[in-house]
Amino acid sequence: MIISAPASSANIGPGFDALGIALDVNFFIALNEQPKGGAWEPATDSHPGVVAYRDAGGETPLGRIWTQSRIPYARGMGFSGATRVAGAYAAFIQNGMDDDKAKDHAFRHAGDLEGHDDNAAASTYGGFTVTTSGHVMRFDCEPEAQGLKFVLFVPEITTSTAKSRTTLPEQYSKEDLVTSVGNVSMLTAMLASNTFNDEVLNIVTKDVIHQPFRLDECQPSKLAFAQFKKHGAVTQWLSGSGPSVAALVKEEDVAEMISSIEKLELDCAFSCTEIAIKQEGVKVEPASSKSLDAV
Repeated sequence: MIISAPASSANIGPGFDALGIALDVNFFIALNEQPKGGAWEPATDSHPGVVAYRDAGGETPLGRIWTQSRIPYARGMGFSGATRVAGAYAAFIQNGMDDDKAKDHAFRHAGDLEGHDDNAAASTYGGFTVTTSGHVMRFDCEPEAQGLKFVLFVPEITTSTAKSRTTLPEQYSKEDLVTSVGNVSMLTAMLASNTFNDEVLNIVTKDVIHQPFRLDECQPSKLAFAQFKKHGAVTQWLSGSGPSVAALVKEEDVAEMISSIEKLELDCAFSCTEIAIKQEGVKVEPASSKSLDAV
């Protein structure tokens, strides 16, 4: 059995610990039989997917578990959330739960292990998700229907979500909180209804809660963020706690936008690519799945 779960871009500007979008970049966990081809690695006890699998009651011996990840570690793409969702879901499916119930339980297990639900929700259910107090609302998210593409800058450096939280203020002004409530409310309404007004989208993805402080801690992210803005992205945000930066870009501008980002002179290697939003969440892969054909 092979389980896949998608990466995610969380927060989306002001939606701190509440909003997430699933991305078509996947983590896989295989049980009982090693699949042919691909960069499969023997599992370890400390792997977050295996920890979640055991926590959810999975009993397959360690020597018969393999993993494969196309999600880079600690880059703001929800690696730990996706792996934990996949591991927990695998255990619940093995133990006889139906798909819907296994997803719901996997989300709860992964969210508890993460300490926040935004990445876990997107990796579990796909599309655009909104979470609060352990509850989830999930929506199809299709900006491409209005000519917008998702572009992601990923530098070859890592960040720690836990550490990055220590850079955030202990208190915020009333004005900042009112602005944040308004922005996240409007952003949620736009993403849930697939109504992408470029001018409004640019306004409501602005953030005062976490993004400015985290960008100041990572110069490559800050420079890429500014470059997206300078060259006409509809909007941009720090993906999760970074260092990746996500942007929505008009379809006709994607090639030029990526070229402009690639011209940045940074002190680290990096990539900038268009990535599809994934509407499907964690699932059992069919034996003949083309998603496993190449890495």
